[in-house]
Amino acid sequence: MRDSVYAVVLVFFGGLVQAAGIAQNAEGLDSKYKKMIDSIRAKQYAEGFTDTELKNADPNQFLQVLKPYQDDPDWMVRRHAYKQACRLAKIQNKPGITREVVQQLVRASTTGSLQEASQWLLTFTKEDFSPAARQMLKEGLQSKSLSKPQILICGVADMQEIVPDLEEMLTVQSALQRKGGSRAEGFNWFYTEAWAARLARARMGAGDDIAKSIQIIEGEINRSSRFELLHDLAYIRQPQAVESLRRYFLSDRRLPTTNPDITGETWSHYMMPILDEVLVNFPVKKTENQKLGRLYSDDEVETARKWIQTQKTWEIRR
Repeated sequence: MRDSVYAVVLVFFGGLVQAAGIAQNAEGLDSKYKKMIDSIRAKQYAEGFTDTELKNADPNQFLQVLKPYQDDPDWMVRRHAYKQACRLAKIQNKPGITREVVQQLVRASTTGSLQEASQWLLTFTKEDFSPAARQMLKEGLQSKSLSKPQILICGVADMQEIVPDLEEMLTVQSALQRKGGSRAEGFNWFYTEAWAARLARARMGAGDDIAKSIQIIEGEINRSSRFELLHDLAYIRQPQAVESLRRYFLSDRRLPTTNPDITGETWSHYMMPILDEVLVNFPVKKTENQKLGRLYSDDEVETARKWIQTQKTWEIRR
């Protein structure tokens, strides 16, 4: 009897100590983040939490600390808060937390609170989009208020139910193509929502759109524009598109330069981070310093070229 009472007391006090520790941790996060926000308001640089801090943080507490700042009048404060949430989701990789963060980012994107959130959402997968997040995107499409990046997000979320709606948008692109693009009007067809609709349909497996997207990109006569379109080709995440990427990666194409005495960098150097994002087993992993591809060594590129030559099938991140 005495031992049982002693055990109950230990559990009780253990719970109190744990609760006190959690409260102290939350208070410490809040205090530290307020200092970061003060720096931002003073127009000073604020680094954010370290990867280790994010890995060890209680995710629910952390999101509660960030929440008030996501509605702040200062867009720099909002951006910092959303960015920390995005990093938390990526580092902890917990499905429930990731879906909550993605829903926050979709709301920020569709309401105009933070347009940059659209670009971050393109790095997630279809499993990360909750029914509520999908509904927000669907309502935006039906009201014709979605931008190109937001339409691309619909493809990432694999929203098969909106494929017919996206088809209606392709008439704009067709009209521009009949005119040979619209460069005379000051913009290119691949900046249009119609082009985003075709890419989204291709990503969701519409065979005609996969083939047409590849045909359009490979038919672009401006080599600089075609290089930029490699990101759109990678977005499709279908085997046919990866095969096209492989051909470009193994080619000897180089980027143009303004100085005729300088040889441009090879496309393959710049395509390294693109392929790492698309292919699960890509042998050279991207680092923060390699986002633009310029810091890959010739040996790393050669390793990747040898690997990609031998691949028969693709394991694609979707």
